[in-house]
Amino acid sequence: MKNLPLLLWMIFVFQVTAYSQDTLKVPGANDIRIVQYLGEYVDCSGRERAIQVVEKWKQGKFQPMPAGSVVNRGITDCTHWFSISISNQSKYRENYLWSFYNDGIKFSLFEMADSSNFLISRRDQSHFMKLTDREVPLRSVSFEIPLEAGETKSFLLKTEVFGRKTLYFPTDISTKSDILTYELGLSFLLGRYYGFFFFAMLFNLFLFIILKKRFYGMMLGYISCLVAFNTVEYLHDVYLIPSFIYEGWARIPKLSFLALTLYFNVHVFIAFVQQDKFLPNYSHRLKLLNRVALIAVFFYLLLNLLLPQHSQILEYFQYFFVAVLLMQTFGLLMNIWIAIRQRTPFIMHYLLGNTLLIISVLLYLFSSLNYIHIPQFIRPGNIIFAFAVEVIYLMIVFTVKYKQDFEFFKRSIEQSEEKRRQLAHELIITQEKERLRIAQDVHDGIGGTIQGLRLLLSKENLQQSGKVQEMLKGINFDFKRLIHQIAPRNLELNGLFETIRSDVQAFAHQFEIHLSCIGNEYHIPWDMKVHVFRIYQELLTNAVKHAKNASLFEVDLAVDESEVRLMVHDNGRSEEIDMDLIGKGMGMGMSNLRSRVDYYDGSFDFIINKEGCSVNIVLPLKKKGIQHD
Repeated sequence: MKNLPLLLWMIFVFQVTAYSQDTLKVPGANDIRIVQYLGEYVDCSGRERAIQVVEKWKQGKFQPMPAGSVVNRGITDCTHWFSISISNQSKYRENYLWSFYNDGIKFSLFEMADSSNFLISRRDQSHFMKLTDREVPLRSVSFEIPLEAGETKSFLLKTEVFGRKTLYFPTDISTKSDILTYELGLSFLLGRYYGFFFFAMLFNLFLFIILKKRFYGMMLGYISCLVAFNTVEYLHDVYLIPSFIYEGWARIPKLSFLALTLYFNVHVFIAFVQQDKFLPNYSHRLKLLNRVALIAVFFYLLLNLLLPQHSQILEYFQYFFVAVLLMQTFGLLMNIWIAIRQRTPFIMHYLLGNTLLIISVLLYLFSSLNYIHIPQFIRPGNIIFAFAVEVIYLMIVFTVKYKQDFEFFKRSIEQSEEKRRQLAHELIITQEKERLRIAQDVHDGIGGTIQGLRLLLSKENLQQSGKVQEMLKGINFDFKRLIHQIAPRNLELNGLFETIRSDVQAFAHQFEIHLSCIGNEYHIPWDMKVHVFRIYQELLTNAVKHAKNASLFEVDLAVDESEVRLMVHDNGRSEEIDMDLIGKGMGMGMSNLRSRVDYYDGSFDFIINKEGCSVNIVLPLKKKGIQHD
């Protein structure tokens, strides 16, 4: 009997230590890492009730947690229970807050009686609740725990994940005033980042409106989606989103914002490094994969808004959605690698701007999956800081690139204007030369014949009437030929090919001319037909005039859907061709001919050898900036 008290004491100690753990002793405001004071019990059946879990706790089934400030259990399908005992070491009554910082998790807090035989209360909160419905109106899910001086309370915490498979949440316990002070400082710091991001959004919006460039619209979408992701990640969306739509907004998973960010980033990459120009095949495939990802995002959002959070359909579709995003990411990385190997413009700038963000996102994913634990090197976080660095860098590059593009565009306009003035000047000169040529032809041809006729008629002897008739016929022929050269009416009536055939017949009595017209002249616009006919006239006239001892002339005209090719060849001796005349492009009608060819961005080539001289003219049928009549 003497040993009975000792035996009872040992049983009591064993009973208490069987389900007791280290008590968290808080002296008021603190920065204690509380995770090591938690015990954990995993219920993979999901059917155990709170009272059953209390029994598990009493039986010592709760396992200790490693030290830290973050609970990270990686990917899990189980319900996780946590236990903690809190003792107020302050001399005063304190109102503590137990806060949890993550979305997509429902927290249920059970307070246990001192004897640990039953539960006193249960409180449920989650990120899905509006600010006015929360126990404490903060971005975090916070439970109030009032403690008198020296008082100790024990709690069970039940966690359930929604729309995700990872259980990850930072947590702490401190006084209400301490946490409010911390929240104020963090909100002030994040406000600077948000202000800069909103400025970047407005900057790209104005550029998109003013310049009408799709690239700046994609940059606006990219920044907007990353801002949305960061507001959800730091739980500030509860402050920014109106309460009447917040419950619907809270059902949108962060993964969808990352997916949209990736979608816009692909378009930014393609435009930024000019993928369509340098790697068109790879760009087409990446765009196709990007469209598939966008469709997957649409259905993923729709299912999250319409189906219950624990729906099997939603769970299966999420696996498909993640697979699509992985393929899209792999496609983007492959295109980046190929662009690096091909050394496409601005690829290194793109890498410098995005490397820090890519590393931060990868570390975030690995940390969320409980593979590694990476601390936040820079407040308020690695991702938001890397995002700010990227936006600043890319905005600087965009500004420099825009200035370069603007200067190039300005120089192009100035060059085009200078070329237009030169063409206008040459046109005026050509018109004056054409008038002089017509006047000279009239004077030397019809004028001389009329003068000779006047002298004949002035004689009293009219026995030479036959010669008068011959001279009148010559005048008529020269006059008709001159009118035909000035305004070829047959061109409109009979077409280009037939008009050239008729014109060649005029030289048939003097030279042997071989004519070949191939293709469909209806591909040639009307105004261009006139120019082609004028070029033909000038080439044949020059050939007849300058090719000494030539006995054969060849004229070849070919038309297809893309260009007009004209060749005039003679078998005159090359030593009798005035090379200086050709090289300088001067002489009767030569400047006119060159002006017509330059107007259509055509080519003008001479081939001179012992067999004679050939002139080749090529005129493209589609010239940028020229509107055909």
